[in-house]
Amino acid sequence: MEKVPDSDFTNNELVLAALGYAQLGWPVFPLHTPRVNGDRPCSCDDPKCANAGKHSRIRQWPEKATTDPDQIRALWRKWPDSNIGIVTGHRSRLLIVDVDGQEGAVSIAGLEHQHGSLPNTRTVKTGGGGLHYYFVLPEDVEIRNSAGELAPGVDIRSSGGCAVAPPSLHKNGKRYVLQESSIDPAPCPDWLLELLKSLETIATWEEMFVRCPIRKIWEASCHQFRTSNHAYYHPLFDLWWRT
Repeated sequence: MEKVPDSDFTNNELVLAALGYAQLGWPVFPLHTPRVNGDRPCSCDDPKCANAGKHSRIRQWPEKATTDPDQIRALWRKWPDSNIGIVTGHRSRLLIVDVDGQEGAVSIAGLEHQHGSLPNTRTVKTGGGGLHYYFVLPEDVEIRNSAGELAPGVDIRSSGGCAVAPPSLHKNGKRYVLQESSIDPAPCPDWLLELLKSLETIATWEEMFVRCPIRKIWEASCHQFRTSNHAYYHPLFDLWWRT
């Protein structure tokens, strides 16, 4: 990409923030920009866009997100008002706990009551009023993205995912803001890692079950019983299997 001097971005807080994240070793990429007013809610020009300002302007963003300053300058020179995406998971070693609204706040309070308080860490107030808690993953640990699996209103941004970063704009016109008391991301607490690993195990077993040939044989047998009105078949038998 063409080298772009810093002087071109003296007043562009978005590109300066993106460069700052890159210095921390966090790959970044440009997101579309929400349009607060107008018929089209997002710079993607889809009138029905349900993810305004939160999806990538570039293809293959998990691989093409970068920490190279020249590439970042060139990307934001092309799209100077772009929101900022940070790649989570193995490339940045970041795991972000996304707490959405009152439901998420109640869920996090319950988890902390049961397992212990989350450590002080880098915290972002989202444009939608939620919170992003940034944590560092151990080198040998991979955690997948999940939505509401840990608890209602709590999403996990990790491998295969990304987070919208300050000072990006929310579709409601408010900015993502780094909390004044924020510090560097803390190591992910052990209890949270163990809970997330248990979700990984459950998901693996569920996937194995769905693909299991024995399950297909069993369902075929149930279907045969149902269609043949076999004397020994009862609907509760099928219900028991599916639960």
